Amino acid sequence: MMPRRDLTGMRFGALTALYFHSSSPSRWTCLCDCGNQNVVVTYNLHHGKVRSCGCEMGKNVAASNTCHGHAARGNHSSVYQRWCAMLHRCTNPANEQWADYGGRGITVDPRWFKFENFLADMGEPPLGLSLDRIDNDLGYSKGNCRWATRLQQTHNRR
Repeated sequence: MMPRRDLTGMRFGALTALYFHSSSPSRWTCLCDCGNQNVVVTYNLHHGKVRSCGCEMGKNVAASNTCHGHAARGNHSSVYQRWCAMLHRCTNPANEQWADYGGRGITVDPRWFKFENFLADMGEPPLGLSLDRIDNDLGYSKGNCRWATRLQQTHNRR
């Protein structure tokens, strides 16, 4: 039988090995960054299968289900709603505004099919402003869009 390697004080993710717990299989008592102690099989420590007491699972699940934080569980931000509306007007023939947008050739910059790119280019809308195309005959793109007041949009019609 091989001698056991001393893991005391070694870190494995959020876990720090405190002391050897038992053999067959080899286990260590570990202290998690959150303050909890748990017993972990040595193999799982070495191979990264266990990296916390379980406290990080909720954070990891939330992170894996969140792309940009603007559409979490049906709670859509204002900028996300405006982005969705823009895409639907231009790409969905079933949209009631299709004839005035996608139906007459108004397109969306391919970069903007990814919400994060739209947000990076336009930023959050200032209070009371909505998305406006500067030239109504051109599509939605960084160079042709702005956040505008209702009055600005009223003066900017075809």
